[in-house]
Amino acid sequence: PLVSFLLLSGLMVYLRRRERLLSDRGYARRYYAKSKCLKTLDDAQKTSDVAEGLYRALTCFVADMLDVNEAGLTSSDVEALLRERGVDESLTTLAGRTLRACERARYAARDTAFDETEALFSAAREIIEKLHAILWETQS
Repeated sequence: PLVSFLLLSGLMVYLRRRERLLSDRGYARRYYAKSKCLKTLDDAQKTSDVAEGLYRALTCFVADMLDVNEAGLTSSDVEALLRERGVDESLTTLAGRTLRACERARYAARDTAFDETEALFSAAREIIEKLHAILWETQS
């Protein structure tokens, strides 16, 4: 009886989570935001336009976590959205600086140096980890 109860309980938890992922679009976007963003970051490292991929990954992550439209999000928009959600000012500023560095690299006439690229990716991964922990906790 105990094994049956545990199996039934596990099945109920699984079905509830699956139902919520299917019916709640905002929850589904938040649930998959981190893995989608990390995959986009990995793909961006393999492309010729690294800054564009990095910028797209970060803005898409923030848009998914906050359930807003990602089209046309600028670094200023991201900072404003994070401030509205009460995210720590230093993390908000770091996200804005990273996005602005990506914008500068995208519009510069030269390729971004390898050291700069690695620093941007490192900062992006740190931002993603911290933002995911903060926003998941406040929105779930």
